[in-house]
Amino acid sequence: MLILQCTLLNIIDKPETVNRQTGEVIPAKKVLQVQDQTRQKDGQIKFMQHDLSFTGNADIFKGLVGKEVHINVSAYSKDQFNVGYTMLGLHGKQTD
Repeated sequence: MLILQCTLLNIIDKPETVNRQTGEVIPAKKVLQVQDQTRQKDGQIKFMQHDLSFTGNADIFKGLVGKEVHINVSAYSKDQFNVGYTMLGLHGKQTD
């Protein structure tokens, strides 16, 4: 398990959609938009925005928009370049 330390930017509801080619129904989901930062080799800080999709109750996140949060994730790799995740929930308390 990993802990993603990030700023929660927004919570989005994505409606159910249908794949036009296959007819497969893609269920509705919620998306957390988060931003984190990494220090590059030359010392510069790079900000990255990520969309984390999940199912379940978004109410626990509503009061945390604009704040730093720690989100438990479980990482997995489908190949050497793409890393997926499974969001497990909030870790501890929010930080101010």
